[in-house]
Amino acid sequence: IHAPANMNPSKLIWSQIVDQFFISIGDRYQFYRNPNAPRYVHCDLSESKDSSGIAMVHMETNTKGESVVVVDFSISIMATKDRIGLDAISDFLGELVTVGHLNIVSVSADRYQSSFLIQRFKRNGFEAEHLSLDRSMAPYKVVVSWLRTGRLKAGRNIFLKNNWKSLIETTSLAGRKKIDHIKIKDVIREGSQ
Repeated sequence: IHAPANMNPSKLIWSQIVDQFFISIGDRYQFYRNPNAPRYVHCDLSESKDSSGIAMVHMETNTKGESVVVVDFSISIMATKDRIGLDAISDFLGELVTVGHLNIVSVSADRYQSSFLIQRFKRNGFEAEHLSLDRSMAPYKVVVSWLRTGRLKAGRNIFLKNNWKSLIETTSLAGRKKIDHIKIKDVIREGSQ
């Protein structure tokens, strides 16, 4: 989807996703799956060079009594000729609660441009924190093992699949390891050799 910074952020993202994930019951919206479950949201923000992402999950129990992470959605917000409106992302998270009637118990975001988001949600009584997963492949390996054992349900999401498939470990000139993604220009360059 798109959320250009030059557009009014109010319901900009909400209006693009509401019909895919919510059911209208009279004058009220309800999430399509397990609407009363506590939700956890993570945002990976970007303004122009990459897409921004918003993912929401909840927990369920399988027939063996094991906890299963269910990905409610992972939304990719692509830049246009205008920057991505970070206010639209912040407003959308509030709209999930006020319009979508979801019980969001925790919001996390990577460090890039997220302080305003964390501050806003803490001010409104939410648990909110910075969370960066760029130091080790271990969290990604855990998620893949959950996926293989049926402890993670993510549906058919091409953005999520491609994101995981493009993970690489890099080392800076200073020797610091970082988890990153293969850049499309690098893929094109490798393909032309």
